[in-house]
Amino acid sequence: MARGAFGRVYKAKSKRDGATVALKTVDLAGLKRHERAEAVDEARTLSRLAHPNIVRHLDSFIDGDTLGIVMEWLPGGTAHALARAGLQGGPGGRGGCADEVAAWRIFLGALSGLVHLHSKRVIHRDVKSMNLFLDGEGHARVGDLGIARQRVTHRGGSSGGDGAARAGPC
Repeated sequence: MARGAFGRVYKAKSKRDGATVALKTVDLAGLKRHERAEAVDEARTLSRLAHPNIVRHLDSFIDGDTLGIVMEWLPGGTAHALARAGLQGGPGGRGGCADEVAAWRIFLGALSGLVHLHSKRVIHRDVKSMNLFLDGEGHARVGDLGIARQRVTHRGGSSGGDGAARAGPC
């Protein structure tokens, strides 16, 4: 279905209930130590976030050298695909114009999801239309937290971590 820097995403069926899910697999064998940690951190971060505008984590597992992250299936595709179709006059577009109501719904949903991430002291660091996934009604969910960072505040109030992402409180 899709391929990213660290993994692939497949449309799959849940063994538990037969529901359609998204399964992200990451081959850990070829990764450096810090890359392996980033992949596992994505699963951990996603598992503790519950919000209507963040892709829902269902399960995670390691099978040999493969990390699996099971997430809700969002049939609406991405905001990126919707925008491209709108620009070409396809579904969601009117002769080359994107639907303004849909654009606002996506924007506000993404913003709501990002506010929740920030309230949990998580910075996404790769917000783009390809990481905004749409449900069947066109509501946006922020996903692909592969390079998100937990913001750590030290006693002096400065941000810790790798220093690449600094943000004030939301």
